[in-house]
Amino acid sequence: MSITATATSLFSPAPMRGLSGMLHRWLPQDATPNTSTNYAASFASTPTRTTNSRKRKRDAPGQSNQTPDEPEPAPAKPRLYQMRNRTAKSYAEIDSEDELINESDDESDDDYGVAPRKKPKKTKPLPKSQIFPIMRLPRELRDMIYTHALTDPIGAVFITEHTHRYRRCAVRVPEGPQHHLADYGHWTEQKPSQAMAPWPISSTFYSGAAITPPPHTASLTPALLAVCRRIRDEATPLLYAQPMLFDDAAALHAFLAPLPPSSRAALRDITVLGVRGGWGRSMRAAFDVAALTLLAEGATSLNVLRYHDEAYREEWNKLGQEADVRKKM
Repeated sequence: MSITATATSLFSPAPMRGLSGMLHRWLPQDATPNTSTNYAASFASTPTRTTNSRKRKRDAPGQSNQTPDEPEPAPAKPRLYQMRNRTAKSYAEIDSEDELINESDDESDDDYGVAPRKKPKKTKPLPKSQIFPIMRLPRELRDMIYTHALTDPIGAVFITEHTHRYRRCAVRVPEGPQHHLADYGHWTEQKPSQAMAPWPISSTFYSGAAITPPPHTASLTPALLAVCRRIRDEATPLLYAQPMLFDDAAALHAFLAPLPPSSRAALRDITVLGVRGGWGRSMRAAFDVAALTLLAEGATSLNVLRYHDEAYREEWNKLGQEADVRKKM
């Protein structure tokens, strides 16, 4: 072997294969590639060869990629672990409420320290012997039941305004009569057609010798209107047709705001006790326009609307007396 052949073998891989075949007494040109092996398995098991400066050249079609000492690749081993157990999912329609509770959810909740959900209890329907047949009664008897459940026995409903969860809402005061309510007999003296049920407070309430009657604790049941549509249509006029007294214009606005126009049409008698902002918040005087606007949007059957304020009443009386004196002069 010459030095030239040895030098060229450093740059060309073909002479190196011939030299290695002569040393091992095996010629790679006569060998045929083994086609029985799985190409995908050999490719996965054979480590990749990297070069520092140059890319590896592709071999000739007649040459094999395997070296004489390279063993055959082993077949791929199967997985030794099993698939994770998962609950089967069903997209069928649920017929009962018990199937809504999935047992797998309870196990997952226990892992995170969350209390498991309780199955809803099934409520059995009442037997027919315990259901009161109110709709089988005559209309006169049903009206008596509505009157007992929805009307105040003192003849009027007193409504004030409270703040509940940062919202103003109208609240009925069942412990009335209140200390600032007086007798409204002077309204009936001028116009008997606007007579309302007398409030159970003496006309001499503002005198020192007056004795306030004990408060009543009558309770109304407006939830009766939510039983069915027929009861709502029959009982709504009885609830809203009775005289209603409001603490101020803000209470009237809080009462009218959630009412639909159909319920406002049943209002008949409204009395606003305080109209001046000095009795409460100074901003309450602005609720007069808003409350009257709501009354105009549906309260078409309103017969009486009173704004009761003794201070303004006295001023109007003085102005009327002065006008009469000027006419006489």
